[in-house]
Amino acid sequence: MSFDIIHEQPWLIARFPKPQRMLSWSLTNPGYVEADQVAWMQVQENELSVDLDPVNFFSERLIDKGLGGAIGLMTSTPLENYCQASAEVEGVNASCLITLGLSNALHVGAGEFPKTSKKVGTINLLCSVSQPLTQAAQLEALSVATQARTAGVLEAGYCHPGEGKAVSGTGTDCIVIACPNTPQGQTFAGLHTPVGKAVGSVVYKATQQATANWLKLHAP
Repeated sequence: MSFDIIHEQPWLIARFPKPQRMLSWSLTNPGYVEADQVAWMQVQENELSVDLDPVNFFSERLIDKGLGGAIGLMTSTPLENYCQASAEVEGVNASCLITLGLSNALHVGAGEFPKTSKKVGTINLLCSVSQPLTQAAQLEALSVATQARTAGVLEAGYCHPGEGKAVSGTGTDCIVIACPNTPQGQTFAGLHTPVGKAVGSVVYKATQQATANWLKLHAP
């Protein structure tokens, strides 16, 4: 793995030896950001009231923990159930760390949470690559990771009771792509490139395992 993993309930932290350029749509520090940590925080469902401002709530918790500069990922999924995968493709190393819950998952385009769902769930993952990338290539790598995540979930074929289509993700998923922070980098990261193959491989493998683990605990 290109990062260390620290699990100290209610935190799961991926810590890099040096700052990386990260891209995500996280609640805290979204977009292109230089950071050396990605921090998951597990919350209890009774903490998530309807009138809660999630950004302020989470930002305060991160600062209190000394993680104000981290990319923050918030979930109710038990953090001890995280999965990880690593791969090397033509000299490109990639690593993935994922937590997954499908309680409020949807089939893409459905637009509404399933009526049978009473709990919050989400999929949060970090994928790091050893190769520097341009901003465009990092965006392309993010699309590959999203595709791999979706494929890994869809292939499980899980449908909520009474629903007709297999879920493909949740309404609050977040993906973080990290790479070395240098001015120059690989221009392309599509499915046929070493970067795309490595990213797709580790995210797909980790998502498959995390989905299988969740289904063992929660599927009827």
